[in-house]
Order: sequence, then C-alpha cells, then structure tokens
Amino acid sequence: RQREQPCERLCQVVAAEAAKGREPQEALHYHLILAKVARAGWERGELPQAVAWEALGTAHRLAEACGAPERVLACARLAEFADAVLRRAEQAGEASAVQRELPESLVRCVLQILELGDAAAGAQDDAFRRAHERLPRVFELLAAFPECRACFEARVASVPVWPLIRWLPQALVHLPQVPALLGPLLELARQFPQALFWPLQLASHQDVVGSRAQVLRPLWAELESCQAPVRLALTLTRALECLTHPDARLSGELRRFREALLREDRAEARQRWRGLWQRLLALDAVAGALHVELAERLRPGLEEAGRRHGLAVAGPELPEADVAPARREAWQKLLASLEGLARAAARHGPGRKAPLEAFSPWLASFDARSAWLGSAAEQLEIPGQYRGLEPPEPRGHARILRFSPEVLVMASKQRPKRLVMLGSDEREHWFLVKGGEDVRLDERVEQLFGAVNGLLADDAAIGLRIRTYAVIPLLPDLGILEWVRDTKPMKAVVLDMAKAKDLAEVEAHKLRLEWARRFGQALTARYAKIFAVPRADVVVAFRRCAGALPAGATLRAFLWRAALGPEALWQMRQRFAASLAATSAASYVLGIGDRHLDNYLLCLRSAEVVPIDFGYSFGIGALLPVPELVPFRLTGFLLSALQPLAGPLAHGAFRDGLMAVLSRSRERRGLLLDACALFIREPLLDWTAESRRRGVADVDFLPRRRLQLVAERLQGRHPAAVLLDELADNQCAWVRELMRSPGGLEAIVAGPEGEARRLAFQRGDALCPAEQADCLIRQATDPNILGRAWEGWAPEI
Repeated sequence: RQREQPCERLCQVVAAEAAKGREPQEALHYHLILAKVARAGWERGELPQAVAWEALGTAHRLAEACGAPERVLACARLAEFADAVLRRAEQAGEASAVQRELPESLVRCVLQILELGDAAAGAQDDAFRRAHERLPRVFELLAAFPECRACFEARVASVPVWPLIRWLPQALVHLPQVPALLGPLLELARQFPQALFWPLQLASHQDVVGSRAQVLRPLWAELESCQAPVRLALTLTRALECLTHPDARLSGELRRFREALLREDRAEARQRWRGLWQRLLALDAVAGALHVELAERLRPGLEEAGRRHGLAVAGPELPEADVAPARREAWQKLLASLEGLARAAARHGPGRKAPLEAFSPWLASFDARSAWLGSAAEQLEIPGQYRGLEPPEPRGHARILRFSPEVLVMASKQRPKRLVMLGSDEREHWFLVKGGEDVRLDERVEQLFGAVNGLLADDAAIGLRIRTYAVIPLLPDLGILEWVRDTKPMKAVVLDMAKAKDLAEVEAHKLRLEWARRFGQALTARYAKIFAVPRADVVVAFRRCAGALPAGATLRAFLWRAALGPEALWQMRQRFAASLAATSAASYVLGIGDRHLDNYLLCLRSAEVVPIDFGYSFGIGALLPVPELVPFRLTGFLLSALQPLAGPLAHGAFRDGLMAVLSRSRERRGLLLDACALFIREPLLDWTAESRRRGVADVDFLPRRRLQLVAERLQGRHPAAVLLDELADNQCAWVRELMRSPGGLEAIVAGPEGEARRLAFQRGDALCPAEQADCLIRQATDPNILGRAWEGWAPEI
C-alpha cells in the first residue's frame, strides 16, 4: 500500500516532524514541505485537497510570526494552490460549487504579497512578480465572486497602486461589475495622472464604452481636480487624428455608416452620420489645409448628391425616414459617389515626407518650451513611459516640447505617419501614428509578449526574450506605436544582399511567381489548383525556387558582414536564434500569422528579431482566401543564420529556446489565459463586425472560440489538429471542399505517412514540449506546405 500511495505515507512522515515543538520559522518550513507533498498527492489523485489546504493554512498562520520574506513565501504558496483548485473546478464546470474561502484567500494573498513586496527581497522577488501577474485573475474573481469584494476593499488601500498600470485595460473593463476597483484607480489618478489618461480616454469612447460612461465619470473628475493636462491631451488626440489622410478618414466613416445601414440599425446609422459631419466637416483650428480642402469639396458634393437621390444629407441630422430599408438603393448610389470623391482627394503618396502643417497647424506650431516652468496642466509627457513593471518616477519623465516639422508617409494601406516628438530630455522620440486601424490588438499582443518575457525572466539562455515596444491606443481607430530604431525590415535585408530594388528582381522569387501564375490569374482559383497538385511535384518546384537564392544573399552572409569578428558573429547568431525561438513560440501560442518579410525587423546591433503588425492574430491567418498553414516563419533565409550547427531541423539554440518557451508557457498557462480574457470582456471592433457578418447573435462567440484554441495550444494539442479546427471556420468554398475530401488538407497539414509528426497526429494525445517543438519545426519547414503558400509571403526566401 505504501508503494501505491507514496504521497500519503510521505505526508504522514512530514506531519509527524512538523508536529514536534519547534520555532515558528522552522515549523513554517516543515508545513510548506507538507503542503508541497500534499499538493502533489492531490494532483495525482491520491489525496483530497483538504490535506494540502490545511497545511497551507497552518503555514500561513505561522508566517505571521516571522519576517516579511516568510510571509510572502507562505502567501505565494497558498495563492498558487487556491488558483490550481479553482482552475480545475472551472474546467470541470463546477466553478459555482467552489468553497468561498478559495477565491477569497487568493485575492487576500495576492494583495498581501504586493503590500509586502518592498520589504521582501532576494528570492521573494519572484513571488512579487507572480502576484503582479495575477492581478487580471484577481479582477476576474472579483467579478465572478462578489463575496470577495469586502476582502479586497479592506486590504487594497495599503497596496501600492503602480502595479495596476500594467493591467489598466483589464481594470477599466471590469470597473462596471467591480465597483471596488474605483478606489485604487482614483488613487492612481492622483499619483500618476498621465498613466491613466490614455487608457481612460479609450475606455470612454462610444464604440467601446457600452454602459461604462457613468462609472468612468469620477476618474475624469479626479484628473481635472489634480490639474492633469486633460484639455491639452484631448487637443493632442484630435490633432493626431488629423495625421490620417482625409480620404482615408472619409472612407472609414462611410464604411461604418454602411455597416449600420445594412444591419438596419437606424439609431446607430444616424449617430454614425452625425459623427461623420463632426469629424470631417465641423473642423476647427486643429485641422490642416488637406482636411479643409476635402470639407470644401464634400459640402457641395453632399448637397448635389442629396438632391439627386432624394436624401437630406446636407446636414448632420438625418431624418428617420431616410435611414429606412426602403432607401437602401439610394444610399448605395450616394455612398459610391462619395467614395469616388475620397479617392480623388488622395495626396502625399507613401515613402515621401510631407509638411506637418498640411495635416495639423496646431501640431506644427506647438511649443511648450515657455511652459516648462509653468503648471502641471501645461506639461504633457512623452507617451509610452509607463510600463508598469517598476514604480514610475514621473519627475524624471521627458515632456513634449515640440514636433518635427515633417512627417514620413509610410507605404501601407492606411499610410501611417512617422512623427518625431522633441522631448525635454533633448532627445528625439519617434512614433508611428496609425489611423483607421484598431491598434488595441497590437497593444494586447505586446502585453502578452511582456507576460511571456516574465515567464522567461529566470532563464539562463542568452537573449531568450521577445523584443517589445510601446503601443498606446488613443481611440478605437487611432493609436501611436514606438518606432523601433536601429532596425531593418527583413525584406530590406534581402534586397540589400541580393542587390535588388524589389523582390520581383530576386531570382528565387521570380521563379516562384512564374510557377504560381501557371495555374491562372484569379487568386482563389489559382490556389485551388495549386492545393490539388501532388506532393512530389510541389516539393520539386519549391526546392528549385528556394535553391535559386545565392549564398551571398542569405541572412548568414548579412550577419557575417555586420560582425566585427568570429566571436561577435557567434554572439549575434546566438542572440538571433534565441530571439527567433521566443518570438516563434509566442507567435504560435497566440496564432499570429501574416509573418511576411516586412513584418519582421532585425536589430542591427544585437541581431534580435522584432515582430510587428499583428492584424492577423488568434488564427485569422487560417481564414484567409489562401489560408496560412505554417505556425511561424522558418524559411531558408532565416535558417541560413543557424547553419551549419542547426542541421535541417533547426536543432541547437533555436530548438532549445523554442522548447523552453513552450514549456514555461504551458506551466503558467493560466497567466496567459487571464490576460487573454480581455478579448472576451472587450472584443475588438473587427471581431464584433465579423460575428455580425456571420449572423452570430452572441458577439462573444468568436473571442471565446479563438481563446479556446489558444488554450488547446497551451495544453499541448498537436499543431495540425488545432490548425484543422481553425480551417473548418474558413468561408472560402474551395477550402471547405478540400476539407471534406479524403486526403485533402489533413494530408498536407499532418505530414506524409510514417513521418514522426504524422504518427503523433494519429496518436491523438497531448504532446510534451519537446514533441510539440519538433512538430512545429517540421510543419514550418515542410516544402509541401511552403510550396503552396501565397506567393506574396515569399516562402522561398
């Protein structure tokens, strides 16, 4: 029986030792050992949870007579076990039956660790970091278990408020259900007003707010009372909106108005039309000549189109009858004419510098140098200085003094602008201003990357981290992103080494384009044929294209040219491999796709990879007209930097790093899932619109579906099985037909018969981190998959 129940016997031995008369500190350590053994027995099904819970409760009481480090340790163990029990109950659908003391103990222990954090030192720093990372979990528990709120209110006043900065989006979204959060948020407004302003402005927007307007009002009042530069920041937001080209703003407003019309939501349609007038026609001194010109052309155009189609569109208020379903045909004609007007107004093409004054004279003339010694209401901090990882020092933060007189128009669909802020620290601060896009997705992905970096903080591997940057959403369709300097897009590296001006001039890509276009011109019809080509033919064609990239045009050659010597080259390769591994693992877990060459930056100093642009995240890549089948980018160009040591399957630093990140993420998957819960509490605009297009009444369905797949990746489900579930949601007819056909997409994704990843797929059980890493590498480097990828992704490079 002792062999069958080893934990029970060991618990008896440790309990006997703990029962002997000892000093509190020594007794504490025995009870912590007892709790650890009892928890292992509970996880193995040998012991009830009460044994571990009783040992932890005793340890917690003993710790009260000890110093701060011992109290932090006891609280950390109690919080971890309470969280484990709660998660098991949630997975079993028994969350409502859990004992009240479990969530209450978790909340109390997390707050106590944060309170004692400054007093505890050394090894207890990890406990403070984990408690900090558990704050989103605390918010969820406060919403799910109202009886915990009294405990939270009793202890939160003695907890420092700066840890909330990192999780402000989560705190604000929970505020309507958890009024107890108002107290610490008000204190945060008093201590760090400019840390709260931008998240609060976003949460207060009509497209996001829902029922939060009344709840958020006290926070605005507190910011006003503490003389924060609220009015100045609001004006800056309006000025940054003006950096979006007026034709792009008009197209976005028309799109939202059309969507409301198609849903037959008359109230929202009238509100959208009112917003269009307010943002594009009721201009003030903040808007520049470009916007004034469009407004002057738009007014007579609206009057003429309104008379022609019988619609009262010459003012901001639409009559109820004009948004009736019977007028839909008239609106289609009017909106088509307005979109033509927007296209005709397009100016300042990508890749060129443009005068800032043309977009906003307010920004061009802004000068805060005279206000430097004035009141706090006249000083606006450079955005992105509040990371929430350590206590901030606002007095040391740089303030905005001026803006550079020119902006750089970037070459992408929405033509974002690079804006340079001149700070009080005598430095230039570069930002990318993106309008017409919901950058909350980028902010949340960067937040999750930061959480993964927290899991890797104690890892000894060199450079095993993800390079992150600040993302500050200002409005649902406006945000600023920190410009990552001393970097170069991978595409620019390829063109530099190949001595070409465009990818079409690179022989490998030219061959790929020629092969793909043999199957037709129409995109979907072409790839329906390509996916029907036998594996052997695809592999031969792909290897011929990939082999046309000369050795002198590889990433390995670029790093060799950049390194000062062999030692520097080895260091750069190790940093590159570890950085690529961490980025690839996190990208797979979060389902980040569209990893073409422009969406990876290479740091020219350390050779670290910087991932950017996360518009196709959480499995969206599998829903494209040409679905993405690779978990991350690991093409020959990137692999060249790891050779000759890595071999054909990227062994060595990359595989070790990939396995380490997957292992850590799976061990602490609760942390990542807690941070992801924000997508359900506050869905992105695109996700909500997609739910409506599919006719799904529950707008939370898609977020829950996508986060369920994240959970399955963190549980070790085979990558091919997860991908096939994502492909099942693809709406393209040829993809759905291929999914139904025997030997269709499954044969491509799961690999050839007899291969290790195919055998693991057929086995059907969860993979260990090493198996998961190997399957991902094989899937990412499979020529049968890469050979069918969209040619714009450049899989041959």
